[in-house]
Amino acid sequence: METYDPSKNSAFSGALPLRELYGKFPDMIEMMAIIRNIYGEDFMQIFERSFDNIDQEFTDVEGKITKKR
Repeated sequence: METYDPSKNSAFSGALPLRELYGKFPDMIEMMAIIRNIYGEDFMQIFERSFDNIDQEFTDVEGKITKKR
């Protein structure tokens, strides 16, 4: 996460037109609905487990995601 580059992420790139149209990125629940329709329920379970792992292992310090100690 510390080396994450949003410009190299397809979900980020795919959301840019929505940001330009509505002035903001889609909410997480909206992105999850889009991803679920494209990739299916099995992928969503893996996706949600990944978010749980991120929540457990990383924290936001002054706007930067860092690994918890």
